[in-house]
Amino acid sequence: MKVKPVVEETLEEEVLTEETDEAEVTAAVKGEQDKGEEFVTLQASKGTVTFPHRQHQETFECVSCHHPMKDSDGVATACRSCHGVSPDVLKAKDAFHAACKTCHEAQGGPTGCKDCHAS
Repeated sequence: MKVKPVVEETLEEEVLTEETDEAEVTAAVKGEQDKGEEFVTLQASKGTVTFPHRQHQETFECVSCHHPMKDSDGVATACRSCHGVSPDVLKAKDAFHAACKTCHEAQGGPTGCKDCHAS
């Protein structure tokens, strides 16, 4: 299986990097099915996470994971615009862990570090 990294974020860094365009982020905000990438790759110190975005998109509404991501002009913004930049907002690592692990515990998904983080 070939996995194309679409979003690469280093979770431990203060400033995150993403390789996604506004159209993809906007699609996530609008909740349009099959508009996001099939996989999202996250770089982390515990190992790379290859997130099956399309698989989750088939089961859950976008707002289950993504909160509204629009600036004052109504334009969709990337996660890195706030997470890891503003001291009042969770770092991306903490936001992902809070959302993913909580949902996985409730839905019976994998919860161990190595279940998601490849060494």
